[in-house]
Amino acid sequence: RVNLAGVLDAQGNAGTGSASSGNFSIDTKPPEVTVTISDERLTAGETATVTFTFRESVTGFGTEDIQYDTSKGTLSALTAVGTDGKVWSATYTPRPNTESATNTIRVNLAGVLDAQGNAGTGSASSGNFSIDTKPPEVTV
Repeated sequence: RVNLAGVLDAQGNAGTGSASSGNFSIDTKPPEVTVTISDERLTAGETATVTFTFRESVTGFGTEDIQYDTSKGTLSALTAVGTDGKVWSATYTPRPNTESATNTIRVNLAGVLDAQGNAGTGSASSGNFSIDTKPPEVTV
């Protein structure tokens, strides 16, 4: 917005009122994601849904951005939830004969872009979950 009072043209005529630009938006925030897992205690025969919820629509998000210990489980392909590009899900399946109390699923945001072209930075992790798919053992 420009206040024209006090502005003179070449002939000395004073301006009046004000002039405004059209409306515009500013977005310099990088993409952010929240990672959740539907089951925090996985046992034999169970799977869990992992949900990746971005605060805005993103592009460039794929399984190559997801980090987890593949020796303890596998993650299915990503599926878009809805059509707005904000929410994705995948199924996590723990491997047999695994006992692990400390597990997370992390997203590396470096390759993820929002609609304005802002690149993600850093990473975001799920909460901790445990895996116990090892059958009980008896020593006699």
